[in-house]
Amino acid sequence: MKVKAINLYTYKEPFKSPISTPKVKLTHRESLFTEIVTYSGETYYGECNAFLTNWYDKETILTVVNRLRQWIPQVLHKDMTSFDSWLPYLNQMNDAPAARSMVVMAVYQMYNDLHDFEVQYGATVRGL
Repeated sequence: MKVKAINLYTYKEPFKSPISTPKVKLTHRESLFTEIVTYSGETYYGECNAFLTNWYDKETILTVVNRLRQWIPQVLHKDMTSFDSWLPYLNQMNDAPAARSMVVMAVYQMYNDLHDFEVQYGATVRGL
């Protein structure tokens, strides 16, 4: 699949109840998303787990955006034939796991079907 564009979007949503930590009081969650667009018109999305500040990890939304702005030109207009063909480019971001995982989330969907499944309300990895 030939990459036509990689777009970045932010979305801001208020919390019903603020979250307080020793470092910060959060009243809203700003999220970063990526969209990979192919020349055949397909779109794939990934979500970043970084926050606006470094209260959770050293990566922030701004550091992820800056990293991706440097990285994106390397993959634009390239024909990526498999997930493995992305790995040399993805591995350049091994020191930026929030940036890398956001792109991986979108790239994985390019070559793999995602199937629906149901989780019972209240279920966790340990059961109900």
